[in-house]
Amino acid sequence: MNTRITREEAVAYRARWNALRERQTAELRNTSCDEKFRQVQVLHQFARAAGWFETMAEEDRIVWERWRILRERLQK
Repeated sequence: MNTRITREEAVAYRARWNALRERQTAELRNTSCDEKFRQVQVLHQFARAAGWFETMAEEDRIVWERWRILRERLQK
């Protein structure tokens, strides 16, 4: 199997990705604030349903505890 590509293939590949990026950027700019808010709500509901908030809360607690220990050690 030949894994090398020609210069022309590489240029065409990059052009396709640039076109895709431009299209995505245009779509994001044209999306209304209401639609973006609805999208964020859907992500939030998904995270809650998946139990991520509880996991994140525990991870946050661990991080805050580590910072507390570091602050105590620096004050000594």
